[in-house]
Amino acid sequence: MVPVVCQQKGPAAYGTDIWDRTADGLWVSDAYLQTGAPGFAPGVPRC
Repeated sequence: MVPVVCQQKGPAAYGTDIWDRTADGLWVSDAYLQTGAPGFAPGVPRC
């Protein structure tokens, strides 16, 4: 489980332009994390 603190648009990578910021401060392409929604996940703030 990876805690996502916020999401934002960025450069397209791996089929998406949405990036997830983890609690550790790392940016991960949304393609690699299951947030429960395609695109921005409901309830996750924008960075």
